[in-house]
Amino acid sequence: MTATATKLIKRVGELKTERIKHEPTWAELYRYGAPERQQSFQDTAQSGLEDTRRQERAKLFDTTAAEAIQLFVSSIISATTPASSKWFKAVPSGVDVPEQMTQGEQWLETVTDFIYRNIHASNFDSEVSDYLTDLVVARMGCNVCR
Repeated sequence: MTATATKLIKRVGELKTERIKHEPTWAELYRYGAPERQQSFQDTAQSGLEDTRRQERAKLFDTTAAEAIQLFVSSIISATTPASSKWFKAVPSGVDVPEQMTQGEQWLETVTDFIYRNIHASNFDSEVSDYLTDLVVARMGCNVCR
């Protein structure tokens, strides 16, 4: 094995050791904030994870946190990356009159349309929801354990 591979394997082990400290907190956050996204931090069978998610959802007495997180995630999506409208545009600096587009500006508009179509054809809209749910639950906001 090369020295680089050995260093990488050692680093992965160090990172796993660091991660273990946070796993109980993350599990608790997911238990109350997004039980349907309950994470498996160990290498377990997928069917066992689905059963765990179902059981954790059934145990919830109050779904206020989970509903608030879903509403917050929806608000972030609608404010930043709505599926119904183009949420980015390539515009060169110094453009004073956008109605009089040069050939380069028209090309940028065509490229922007192409990128937008491909982003939404690539399953982005469903994946961004999962990403933001994980971001909100485990990395900011809903820290109910403290």
